[in-house]
Amino acid sequence: MVTDDEILARMLFKLINNKCYSKGHMLEERLISVVAKHERGRAKDILKQAIKTKLISVYGKTNYGVAYQLNLEKLNYAIDLIKKHYSKSDSLKI
Repeated sequence: MVTDDEILARMLFKLINNKCYSKGHMLEERLISVVAKHERGRAKDILKQAIKTKLISVYGKTNYGVAYQLNLEKLNYAIDLIKKHYSKSDSLKI
């Protein structure tokens, strides 16, 4: 079973990897697709918690749904969290 911090780290990595900060954004469906389908409800709850802590910010509404982006003020914390949950052997490189 995946922990909440690992799910958050996966979401943050996806935002950073796709340059979803400043002007970039990502829809909720794509952001929570980092976990298996049976854990997506939990991923939505983690996303809401990350918005409350201002780690992820709401970019705005689009025709397809709500879009999110990484808060640049918390970029160093996000990178530290990603590095903590992924070893060097993983294909994730930051």
